[in-house]
Amino acid sequence: MESLKIRYEATIQCLNTLHYSLEVIKDQRFCEVYEQLRDSIIQRFEYTLDTFWKFLREYPEVKHGANFTIVSPGEVLRTALSLGTINKTEFDLFFDMVKDRNLTSHTYNENLAELIKIHIINYYEILKIVLERIKF
Repeated sequence: MESLKIRYEATIQCLNTLHYSLEVIKDQRFCEVYEQLRDSIIQRFEYTLDTFWKFLREYPEVKHGANFTIVSPGEVLRTALSLGTINKTEFDLFFDMVKDRNLTSHTYNENLAELIKIHIINYYEILKIVLERIKF
């Protein structure tokens, strides 16, 4: 139980750093460093999503007493959906997050980075909603 609480708190901290970057990039005073801010958003999204799915991997074991051997984000999401931790709409969005996260770590181009940054704004909101709902 303590391990899950630590993971939850780490996930919240990651989400907070992502939120901070999303707020800073709105400030016109930083337009000269826009690309660096965008890239920091993408990096923070990567580690926030990684921390989130690792929290979600442990969640059914503690909350439902289930013993799963889950190793991939896809499996974690399918398990969370089957247990009702997330709904179908959230499941689909999380799968999109995983796809975007994989794109960010395997390739880099300006157009893709800009598109993913736009997606991250929406992803942040769904991460926040789910974490509030399954507060630990």
